Order: sequence, then structure tokens, then C-alpha cells
Amino acid sequence: MRVLHDHLRRRLLRHPWAVALLASVLLFVGLMHRKFGLWGSAFLARDTLDWWETPLFLIAIAVYDLTLLMTAQWGWTALSRLLKRSDLFERVSFIVVSTLFVLIGNIVAYNLLAYLGDWVRLRATVAIAGGVKGAAPYVLETLPTLLPVMLLAAIATAIGTWIAWRWLRGAPTSSRVSLLKQSRAVLLLWTLTLLIHYRVTRSPADAALARSVRRTVAYQLMGPAMATATNFDRDACGWLDFPPDFAPFDARRHPFAREIPNNGIDENGLAGDLQTLIRDPVYPAPTETTATPDIVVLVECSFRTDALFSRDGSPSAMPTLSRLARDHFHHENAYSHSGYTTSSLKEICTGSVWQGRSSIVRDFRTLGYQVGVFSSDSGHFGDLRQACGWDAAHRYFDAEHDPDARVTKYSAPSSMFLPATRVLREAKNFLIDLQTDQPYFVFIFIATTHFPYDLDSPDALIAHDHVNAQALDPKTRDDLRGMYDNATANLDQRIADLLETLDDHAKAQERDRPVLMILGDHGESLFDDGTLGHGTILNDVQTRVPLVIVDGWGEVPTPFGHTDVRPYLLQLVSTPKPASARVALRPADRPVFQYCGPWMMPLQIAHITSRGRFIVDLTDRAWTDPSGSQGTLKNNPPAEALKVVHRWESLRLTN
Repeated sequence: MRVLHDHLRRRLLRHPWAVALLASVLLFVGLMHRKFGLWGSAFLARDTLDWWETPLFLIAIAVYDLTLLMTAQWGWTALSRLLKRSDLFERVSFIVVSTLFVLIGNIVAYNLLAYLGDWVRLRATVAIAGGVKGAAPYVLETLPTLLPVMLLAAIATAIGTWIAWRWLRGAPTSSRVSLLKQSRAVLLLWTLTLLIHYRVTRSPADAALARSVRRTVAYQLMGPAMATATNFDRDACGWLDFPPDFAPFDARRHPFAREIPNNGIDENGLAGDLQTLIRDPVYPAPTETTATPDIVVLVECSFRTDALFSRDGSPSAMPTLSRLARDHFHHENAYSHSGYTTSSLKEICTGSVWQGRSSIVRDFRTLGYQVGVFSSDSGHFGDLRQACGWDAAHRYFDAEHDPDARVTKYSAPSSMFLPATRVLREAKNFLIDLQTDQPYFVFIFIATTHFPYDLDSPDALIAHDHVNAQALDPKTRDDLRGMYDNATANLDQRIADLLETLDDHAKAQERDRPVLMILGDHGESLFDDGTLGHGTILNDVQTRVPLVIVDGWGEVPTPFGHTDVRPYLLQLVSTPKPASARVALRPADRPVFQYCGPWMMPLQIAHITSRGRFIVDLTDRAWTDPSGSQGTLKNNPPAEALKVVHRWESLRLTN
């Protein structure tokens, strides 16, 4: 036993990176599996590892970690010898410092992810907030929550140093490893890492193994350095980047470059030169009204289309909304452009894909309406207040007005929402305080059916078993669906409460009932496509939304996109109400455009027409038509693929 004990201490002193490496791999795997579901499932996680991918994943992250640790040890050794420190001090101090860095780095990264959103990833938060500067307030809010981690780290450092020194100071002396020998080992590791990195950056966008490696802390540290080092033409991308620069010595051409129309150059390498700029129609607000109906728009988060009606012969979980859909107007082909809340709300309010300049809030205030905006979420998340023009409302209320009433754990803008009852109470008070001689426009956003589907479901209306976050798995889909159905049943009661409020107000003021539009901001996959959540892929379950219009009139296009909401509402005040009010369908004058991922660098883009969805994958440079046929953009792509790409290129230039 003594021989084994001495051998272990000798090996540890000879390889002081071993403790940190083991801690890094185990901690990262444990925490990231909890967050992303590497071998199971998690919210917004779109890939899981197969059994044969697991050892490759562990080897890859171990190589990344070992390369960083060996490089750090080389520098630590050089510094210690320059300062003439003992070998024992050099190695013990490196063991303690490197292990502490690994533990703090992984724990802080996980806590940031958890705090910035019960469901939102850090990189997604940065993208949605408009970059690092926009996300800075959210990150700064996390600092108080990390103080306990820092305190524990300081205590662990003191205890770890004392234990390591006591245990290792009497270890048998090992031969000193020369810096030259360490340099050769570091060089070999960097060569191996570069080979792995090259393969990871060239893997398909949806490859689970490569995506999982790209999430690691070591990759996030080394990736930008490698991209910068191989950015030979000093443009936005490097040769060792994801996606890689396909023209590494031509600064005009790189992935996601802005196209310059009709200059003979294909800047982004997708579909040839953009010959003609494609402009979406602009709908100016009318200067006067022909009709002045009261209007209420209710947007529900994560709202599936199959929630409205009964399934498999069972009663509908939403009898109130189902009745409205049957008795009035229900659109069966309405879609979100992006499958994500903040971008969907902006598109609904502005009438433009991504960042429009108009606002239905400002439109109706200018037309003499009393305007109220009421949101379960924080208006600062994704800059919704400014981008949607919500500040122009006569009365504005969001989660930051009553943070103590939130149903979520954290109070960061990206992680906080209020119960629907609290939001609808504010809307009711707004109606009570209204002047009787002015029409009103009310915009409401609530999140009752958002993950984890039980935060705003006070009543058990549908029998179901609770599924906690650690048990998320396709095998628990039926229980998860039960939780979601119970959330929709609670939502239906809130809709019934809203109808009662609107009817009572109309009777008291001797007014017509308002035009009521109820729709979803996006859909929600409950493992229908193998994923849980939304915004991860362009398909019907994640982007198709319910749309019900009560007491409306006029025409709406089919297919219908969120950007069609504003033109329709402006149509209501520009045309007199017919004696027999009803909503009719007309063919859309353009396809519904969709994108998945950050607007400037989406994973997928698509057109939806009466024939279905035509998808272009921008990372893999491939297309899929409505029939399921596939091909690549470089091998004679069909005309529709080029239209989708050119539409996206034009929207980037005009929005």
C-alpha cells in the first residue's frame, strides 16, 4: 500500500494537469447534460449523442482541455523557474490553480445559463439582446448570484492548497521535466487539436457530435483564437471557423457577407450575384379612419395549433377558444417567421420581418385610439419596448412593474414572466378608466403555455403526471403533453375571463363588441420532431400558430405570416364594417418568409406557399422542397431555392 501511495504521488507531481483534466471533463459533462441533455433531452436542445458518439465526444473534449492545460503548465513552469521557485511549489500551485479555474469556469458558465433564463442559452440571449453590449445588463445582474460561488472558491483554494501541500511535500523526488520536452508535448497536442477542430468546423450544422463539442468551454476559448489566426484576409470569418471562410484570401467573400446587388460578385457564396433587390410591400398607416372598431390582440406564447380542437375523440382542453374558432374565423395556415418570441412580437407589431420601423401601437395612437399594452414578460428583453413601439401606449404594463408577482425563479429580463391573471387585471383596469368617446386598441402578451408548462397553471383541469426537468425524455412525452394540455385549459379560462370583461365593458358603454384577434407567437415541439421547445428548426409544429379572429371583417392572405397582422388591422379602420361582418381568405401575394437562428447568420431560411415549405440550409448549403427532395446549392439548385436566398439577402439590405 505504501508503494502504491508513493507511486500515485509521484505520478501526480509528474503530471500536475491530471486533476484539472479529470475535474473538467466530469464537471462539464454533468452540468451540460443537465442543461442541454447530451444523452437525453432538454428544453431547446436539438441533438443528443448516440452510444458510438459518446467515446468520440469524450476524447475530443479531453484533447481540447489537455491542450489548454498543458499549454498553461508550460507557461507556469517557465515563470516558476524564472522566479526560482522549487519544483514542489511549481507543481502543487499549478494543481490547485488549474483545478480551481476549471471548477469555477464550469460552475459560473452553468449558473449564467441558468440565471439568464430558465430556458434561454447564453449565446441566444446575447444574440436576441443585440450583441454583447445589449446583453451586458443581464450578465451584470447575475453577479450577486455568483458571490456564493466565489466565496466557496476562495475557501476551496485555501483548503485545497493546504491538503495538496501536506500530501505531496513528502513525495519521492521525480526528475525535472525540461521545458523543451514540455514544448514538444504541447506542439503535438496543438497539432491534434487543430485536426479535431478542422473536422468540427467542417461538420454539418445538425451533427450532434460536432455541436456538442462546440458547446464546451475549451472550444469557446480556443475557437475564436483559431478563427482570428486563420482570418488571412481580415474579414468576418477565418479558415478555421464555423462556418469556415470559403474564400480565405478574398475579403469581399465569406459566409453571411452582405450581398451588393448586380456587381457580378457572389459575396456569400450561396446563390450567385443578387441581380435585383426584392422589396417587401410597405403599408403606411392611414391618416384618417373609415371605421373605428375597438380592437384587442391577444398573443399567447408557445401555442400549438392542435390545442384548439379535440384529439382522438377526447374533449377539447380549450372549449371557449374552440367555440370562437368554429363560430367566427379560424386560419389554418398561419405562421411565425422565426419561431422565437422576441422576433415574433416585433414582426407582429411592426409588420416587417426582423426590425421594422412601423408600430401598430403608434399607428393607433395617431388615429385617435386609446392604446394599452400589457405583457407577461419584461419589455427590456430583446429591446421589445422600443422595437415594438410599446412606449407610445397611453398605458404600458410589463413584468418589471410587479416583479414580486412573477411565477419564475429569477428576475432577469430574459427569465421573468407574470401570471396571466395579473396581466389581464391591468388590462381590465385600463378599460374601466377609458373615456367613453374614444375607441381603444389593446395589445396583450401572456405566457401560460410556455415551458415548463406548469408555472402559470394554478388549476388542475386536465389529469396529468408532473414531469420535472431531470426527467425530460421522449419516453415521457405523454405526461409532458398532459402538462401542456392543462396549461392550455388554464389559458382557455383566462380567455373566457377576457371575453367576459370585454362584453361587460361593451354593454356598460353601449358599444359594439371589439374585434378580437387571438394568435400564438410560435408553436412548440413536445418531442414531435425529436426536440423539446421551439426556434430550433423550421417545421409546422414549431412555427405554425393558431389564429382566431372574432367579429372581424375583410380579407386575410393564405398562407398568413405574423407580418400580415398589421396590414389586416389597418384594413379594419380603412373599410366600413359590413352589415354581415365576416373574414375571408385570399391568396397571398408573396410567400411567407421564415428563418431559424440569428437573423444575420440563420441556420435555415424558407418560403411557405400554397404548395408547402421550401427550406434552404445556409450552413450546409443545401435545400429541401415540400415533397422532401433534397440537393445542394452548388449543383443546379431549383429556381425556388434561389428565390428564398435572394429574398433573405434583400431583406438584410432593406430592413
